[in-house]
Amino acid sequence: MTPLGQGLLTGITEVDDPVIRECLDKMLGSAPQREVHQTVLDMAALVTALCGALGDCSNTSSKEVLACVLAR
Repeated sequence: MTPLGQGLLTGITEVDDPVIRECLDKMLGSAPQREVHQTVLDMAALVTALCGALGDCSNTSSKEVLACVLAR
C-alpha cells in the first residue's frame, strides 16, 4: 500500500476534522501521478478482497456485499 493509501485509510474516519482534511488535501495535491495511480489500484484490490471475504462469510456474492455497503 502506498503512503497515500495508508493516509487515506487511517484518516478517512475523521474526514470532518479540518486539520486532517487539510493534510489529506495536501497529500493528494502533492502526490506523484504514479503514486495516485498505484493507490487507486491498491484500494480497488482491497475493496475486492474485503467484499469477497465478507461474501464468503455471509454466503452471498461479493457484488451483493458491495451493493449493500454502497446503499448505506
